[in-house]
Amino acid sequence: MSTHNVIVAAVKCPRCGWTTGKDIEGFVGTGELREYRLGDRIRWADRKSVRHGGRPPDGTIDAEGYAVCENCGKDFFLILHVKNDILSSVEPDVRKPGHIK
Repeated sequence: MSTHNVIVAAVKCPRCGWTTGKDIEGFVGTGELREYRLGDRIRWADRKSVRHGGRPPDGTIDAEGYAVCENCGKDFFLILHVKNDILSSVEPDVRKPGHIK
């Protein structure tokens, strides 16, 4: 995927506990810097592989997101849950450490 989309969602920072509403870089869909909120339908890239923004089987995927907390300045990864083409939920990926120490 070449460019990310912007996911707007309240997420609790796993590093400091602050609930942030800051934009999340979402690596799902067409990657045209579109803005998505929970409940929005994802726009998929035509004739592309899932890795490059194409539609996954049944429009369901757990994709990657990335954010930097506006409180502590540390980064973290997220899991973006898409079910039947709809962005259904967003949660921190506690298994994948951030880059900022």
